Amino acid sequence: MQIDQITPLLKYGDAISHTVLYLQERLKNTDVVSNIYTPTGEQEISGRSLDFNEFQEPGNQIIYHMFMDSEAAQFMAGLKARQKIMVYHGIVPPEYFSDYPSRTHQLRGREELKFLKNDMDLVITNYKYHERELHELGFERTLVLPPLINLGDYDREPDPHLLKLYRDDHVNLLFTGRISPNNKQEDIISVFNYYHKRVNQKSRLFLVGEYRGNPGYYRKLLALVNELQIKNVFITGRVSFAQLLAYYQVSHVFLSMSEYNGTCTSLIEAMYLKVPVIAYHFGVAAEVLGEAGRLIRDKDIRETARLVDRLATGGQARELVLERQSARVAGFHPDQVFPNYQEVLNL
Repeated sequence: MQIDQITPLLKYGDAISHTVLYLQERLKNTDVVSNIYTPTGEQEISGRSLDFNEFQEPGNQIIYHMFMDSEAAQFMAGLKARQKIMVYHGIVPPEYFSDYPSRTHQLRGREELKFLKNDMDLVITNYKYHERELHELGFERTLVLPPLINLGDYDREPDPHLLKLYRDDHVNLLFTGRISPNNKQEDIISVFNYYHKRVNQKSRLFLVGEYRGNPGYYRKLLALVNELQIKNVFITGRVSFAQLLAYYQVSHVFLSMSEYNGTCTSLIEAMYLKVPVIAYHFGVAAEVLGEAGRLIRDKDIRETARLVDRLATGGQARELVLERQSARVAGFHPDQVFPNYQEVLNL
């Protein structure tokens, strides 16, 4: 049996790329032949994918990962296969990029999603939030399955230099994810500004994530930090996996103000690595956390900063959140999740 995957890109530090690679690994462990194909020039992780030009017409099943505009959509539409499955990871609404060039890419991505509507035998998505979006666009054959994440990766050793540098008497706040308008890092900075100046001066904020894709928004964040004259705000850019683990290890609270995040993998990471989560209440975040973490329904800066303080300084509130997060993240263990994919793929 052969099940191939097509994805618009494969790059380091990208949650969807890691899902694609891990799905291939699990498929191969069940004696399935599985290749990954990406457009020319999008194979940042060398040796793990093939170029479109090397594609051979499939005879079995093919999975297309949809999350951005790409020539891969047209390529997928022209293929013949026994079964064509789309995994829809969400496309950020273009209104978040009204002042940025990437708005065009979001618009194209949504047009390509509509274009593929009648070409798929099944569309899998990880959250009901995205399934509702698909139904609004007229998709009928949809299925919600939990995300497939290799949680075992997070048991690796963290970067020792960062552990030594930041394990001290400071409270560290963390957000991990692409520097992007939909992730609302400016709201996180505003909360930290109040927390750092009014609640606890011995504090830091780490915004860990790639910013090269949104340079205009990155400059806006730097200008905000300068305007507010805040110390101890670190916008790291892309980091290694060992460094990512270290930032989780030294952090006391994970704070997300994101208003649209297709995967919310970082919330799962934080729960697994025992960092209390505070997240703005939007569809996917609410589904990921369930009764775990703390969801906030408005962005009141003072109340959020006080909640950060309660969870950062220990005590019963923190322990209760961690207990619920540990129970919740168990449901995302890949050994529980992968059998769902096996059933769908008839393995």
